[in-house]
Amino acid sequence: MNSASHHVLLVEDYEPNVVVAGYFLEDFGCTYDVAHNGMDALEKAHKTRYIAILMDVQMPVMDGYTATAHIRKFEQEHNLPRAAIIGMTANALVGDREKCIESGMDDYISKPFSPDDLKKKLYTYLSAKE
Repeated sequence: MNSASHHVLLVEDYEPNVVVAGYFLEDFGCTYDVAHNGMDALEKAHKTRYIAILMDVQMPVMDGYTATAHIRKFEQEHNLPRAAIIGMTANALVGDREKCIESGMDDYISKPFSPDDLKKKLYTYLSAKE
C-alpha cells in the first residue's frame, strides 16, 4: 500500500485499542490523529481532511453512528470528497454492518482485528482514492 500521503483519523475511546491500531497504521506507513469520542472526531474532521476514518461505534459523548452522520452532512454541505469511514465494533452481530452503512459508513471491521484484516479494509478504500 503506497500510504505515504494517507492521513487517517482514528476514533477510539479505549486507550489499549488506540495503541494497537496506531501501531498497525504506523506499520502501514500512514500518519494519523486520534479522537477519543464522536464530538472530538467531528471537530477534527471539520479542520482536517482525512483520506480515511476508523470509527469506533460505541463511545462516550457521541457514538460513532451519530458522528458519521454529522461528518457526512458536513462533507455534503461543503462539497468535500467523502472520507472512507470504516466502523469498528466489538459486537459483530447480525445487522451491525447494515447499521454502519445506514449511518453513512463505507464498511466495518470487527474488533479485535489483525493487521492483515485492517490493511485489507484500508487498501480497499485507499487504493480507490489514489
